[in-house]
Amino acid sequence: MTPPLFLAAVASGVILVGCAGQSLLKEARPLETSRPIAEGRDDRILVTIESVIVRNGAGAWASDAEWDEYLIRVRSLSDEPFELREVAIFDALDHRIETRADRGDLVNGTRETQRRYLESGRLIRDDGSYGWVAAGAGTAGTAFVAASATAGPGMMAGLATAAAAVSVVAGAGLVFAGVGIARLYQNDRVNSEIKRRATALPVRVLNGTETKLDLFFPETPLSGRTQVVYLDARGEHRLDIDTREALRQLQPDEIPALVYSPEPGFPDSARRNGIRRGHVIARLTLDKKGGVQEVNVIQSTPPLVFEDEARRTLRSWTYKEGRHDGRTVEVRLDFQR
Repeated sequence: MTPPLFLAAVASGVILVGCAGQSLLKEARPLETSRPIAEGRDDRILVTIESVIVRNGAGAWASDAEWDEYLIRVRSLSDEPFELREVAIFDALDHRIETRADRGDLVNGTRETQRRYLESGRLIRDDGSYGWVAAGAGTAGTAFVAASATAGPGMMAGLATAAAAVSVVAGAGLVFAGVGIARLYQNDRVNSEIKRRATALPVRVLNGTETKLDLFFPETPLSGRTQVVYLDARGEHRLDIDTREALRQLQPDEIPALVYSPEPGFPDSARRNGIRRGHVIARLTLDKKGGVQEVNVIQSTPPLVFEDEARRTLRSWTYKEGRHDGRTVEVRLDFQR
């Protein structure tokens, strides 16, 4: 087995860009809707935050999403219509964050929040939960999660992180662009789905009726409140909803830890055709107990040669138990005679 390559860079050859990103899941993960996340009201409106879909959590329809998706229901309690103008959330530094409906804008917003937290000096990463903690306070809200894992010799795990793209090197400094092209295609599909789902504000709500909102925000750990701004005949009004405690339970699992990882064999078909080496990069979807539910091949070099053996091997891997099905991790298997 060849040594692993970690986020390699090359002095010459084709540079792969735009590799980090998300992809649509074949099926959205089940969304638990037993009770609302939080609720707020005044004498005119009732606002219910039904669910918050976080990275790889319940209800997720894309892998490794770098945003939080809020499903909100707004009901009119008055005898006159109103215009729902804005919905915003406030981070741990009480910085106001507005909705966005573009994948790139959401990812950039997540980076901005990370940078703001780090530069504040008031928040630090919690290595135990892979989230953020403030002095004298427990971790709450959603957390930034690095999609990585540990692996034995001859394989590379954790290709994607919350802040870095991946370059894969093979041969004499050539970087295969196939992964980048595929990832750009997946990013475009995800972006189209965001735009299809996202509710465009403002929204007019008639008296005695209710409307549902699907809103996207950059990942916001330790988010403390959600603010709804609406306008009626009496002027503009703001309703704040405390969400800090309610979001505590939505914090994602720790990075999956690899427990059992048998190495692959070298296929006879490759040996017969004189192929001496290659690799497969795959995204694994895990169940709650740590078993591999699904193996999605992202890249195979040479094409198709090692995919069957990689799938057979990876389905036998096991990881540490988690809180829910659907956690994902990306790994690389290297093959060499």
